[in-house]
Amino acid sequence: MKKLKVEEHSVDKTLFPLIALVVTISAFAIARSWKSNPPSDFRDAVGEESQEFNTAIPANIASYAGISTPEAAVEIPLLPGKIIGGIDAVKGEFPFMVLIVSQQGDQLEMCGGSLIRKNWVLTAGHCVNGNVKAAFVGAHDLRELKQTVGIERFSPSEVIRHPNYNSNTGLVDYDFALLRLNGESKFPPISLNRGELSGKIALTIAGWGLTKEGGQPSNILKTVSVPLVSEEKCRKDWPEFTARMLCGGSNKKGAFHGDSGGPVFIGSGPNTTLVGVVSGGGPGKYTLYGKVSSIISWTDSIVDAAGDESDVEWVRIKGGSFIMGSNDTGNTSPAHTVYIGTFEISKTVVTVEQYAKCVSKGKCSKPKPNDAYCNWGVEGRELHPINCVDWDQANQYAGFKGARLPSEAQWEYAATSGGKNRLYPWGYAAATCDKAVIGGGCGNESTMPVCSKTAGNTEQGLCDMAGNVGQWVQDAYSYGYFLAPNDGTAYECFGSNRVVRGSSFAQSDTHMQVYYRDDMFPVSGYGGVGFRIVRPSR
Repeated sequence: MKKLKVEEHSVDKTLFPLIALVVTISAFAIARSWKSNPPSDFRDAVGEESQEFNTAIPANIASYAGISTPEAAVEIPLLPGKIIGGIDAVKGEFPFMVLIVSQQGDQLEMCGGSLIRKNWVLTAGHCVNGNVKAAFVGAHDLRELKQTVGIERFSPSEVIRHPNYNSNTGLVDYDFALLRLNGESKFPPISLNRGELSGKIALTIAGWGLTKEGGQPSNILKTVSVPLVSEEKCRKDWPEFTARMLCGGSNKKGAFHGDSGGPVFIGSGPNTTLVGVVSGGGPGKYTLYGKVSSIISWTDSIVDAAGDESDVEWVRIKGGSFIMGSNDTGNTSPAHTVYIGTFEISKTVVTVEQYAKCVSKGKCSKPKPNDAYCNWGVEGRELHPINCVDWDQANQYAGFKGARLPSEAQWEYAATSGGKNRLYPWGYAAATCDKAVIGGGCGNESTMPVCSKTAGNTEQGLCDMAGNVGQWVQDAYSYGYFLAPNDGTAYECFGSNRVVRGSSFAQSDTHMQVYYRDDMFPVSGYGGVGFRIVRPSR
């Protein structure tokens, strides 16, 4: 039976980040009952039992985080960093506490974080070096992640490290990162501190880190209170101390291996305020925290810019392979096999009302009406597609929603109800005004409100994949598909026009076919062109 190996990584002992645990995924199980392999004496029994106890923790976390471990076998080396001198937190005491699991190669890393909005988490910048796999809200006992009712598991849809993050200057400066969750938590977020701290202030820390040097990580969330340390005292330990840092703790109490990214806060109940993010420390020195008030403008700009996703109805499109294109025309040939991953796409093209919210927040520029068919500023057209926006403006809005424009392959795959053999989004019947806004807007000489022709929807319910407005996609234009990738990603070429898929209210039946494609100058807006957005599956 393979033994569980616990050791410290060789790191600079002067400063270390306080990452919780690094778990190396092994190829065979070591979690066996010691009763089936009796130890020689009581001391061995205690050691063996302890190994099993701690092995079950990361294996369970890995499984619930969606990371495959062949038979839940692990070795656990520890990076320097958990709560020392603390006590068990009361279950539910810190509802904003987040457990973050990342993966780098065959290693898992676990950090803390703080829920600062219903779908945003603030953590340490050094906690996102790997691929962030999962964020758990409502966790208390790590042995019960999957079994405990009420624990929420999210996959980050976006990871944003502070642009000034710097780990090459002795101390880790601007040690912050934001995770955008793929859903909204039911737990209450913590408020951010926006002022300066001074005087005798008790700081509270929470985490699952080591409880003593050379000890084991805690299964139960721990908490401890430590004093705020003045900048003057802190500089004696850390001469490179910056305005983005706070100091606290003592030799007997504070954060240790495993608490990185976790919350440092003051107050209690509804008055709890996040003042710091656990960052680093060193033997016999004060612990360093990222100072929340120093980056408040950055967090506000990111979180507020993301806006409210509630006005976008997302449709999940299951991945697969399909034959893209048609050999009937040179522009749509050669027909070729493309492999598509699962993704989500907006049910409708973006409306005037939706785009206006982005403009009001200063994240999108106003359309420049250049013909009589533009909907911007026209009373009564709030639910019509936004048109007369150029390709860059479409991308501005996509970024505002934490999304992007679809690749041409994603668009066609969605238009054919997941790659089915059909001529139109609805099947083979010719395009009429029952199924699409075509031929001069079906008598209106303009667009119509989105989803006006539900008989023409795809099987998944996508509206206006033919008619109403053509749609910008991500791809650069090339005549035919000779250069197109086969993995569902967009084709890119500097200086090229951009592809428009679908068709507009002004076009006829032949343009409604799912293979139809056109190209447009990307810096111009057109009355017949709008867009929709996609995001990774959540």
